[in-house]
Amino acid sequence: RIRWSVSRAQEWYASQPWFLGANYVPSTAVNVLEMWQDTFDEVTIKRELEWANKRLRMNSLRVFIHILVWMENAEKFYKRLDTFLDIAKNNNLKIMLVLFDECWNAEPQ
Repeated sequence: RIRWSVSRAQEWYASQPWFLGANYVPSTAVNVLEMWQDTFDEVTIKRELEWANKRLRMNSLRVFIHILVWMENAEKFYKRLDTFLDIAKNNNLKIMLVLFDECWNAEPQ
């Protein structure tokens, strides 16, 4: 893969839209843990991500991924994350994932 020149990188950056978005947790989840657990609410997420793009003109969302959800059941977590990313893609939303934030833990690993 060829590395882009500075001018090509600047051209690409200039062609990108200004990011407009928010932190996202579905209205049916009380926190970032519940968002990914068995209460994962695909119907609400579809509705709210459509609203974010079509009504609010957002093009990006930041979503927090908690390590406890992954530790509980990685396979289910990955499936739900794939579903979420598909919904976001269908609504022209870019997602910024905040991965495995352990700032709450006195002894992070």
